[in-house]
Amino acid sequence: MPRKDAAPTNHRIRVETAHRILRAFGLASTKWTTIDELAARSDWLVEHEQELQDVLPGYVIGNLTPLNNRALVGFIRRVSALAEAAILTKRLGQQRVRGKCKNIYAYKAIVNRE
Repeated sequence: MPRKDAAPTNHRIRVETAHRILRAFGLASTKWTTIDELAARSDWLVEHEQELQDVLPGYVIGNLTPLNNRALVGFIRRVSALAEAAILTKRLGQQRVRGKCKNIYAYKAIVNRE
């Protein structure tokens, strides 16, 4: 007998949820998305956190407690693997922040649709 709190094992529901997450973060389009745009849309993740925990396995959700850029990009990469998509990274250049060079990246998803 399955646990009451266990995530559903229906793969199709998980893949559809992963595609919905990619669309919510603007990665399903053909344009490049910067990390600032991803961070601006992280409110969607907080709003739907309980729903995502019910559907997605724990290894995909991971630890989102410190929702910084690194955790956000890691989550999106894990979600894209579940959706059988690839996240492309493009280096846009460098910017000086408090005397240090910071690399600026943009991201885009390539989704395998059959």
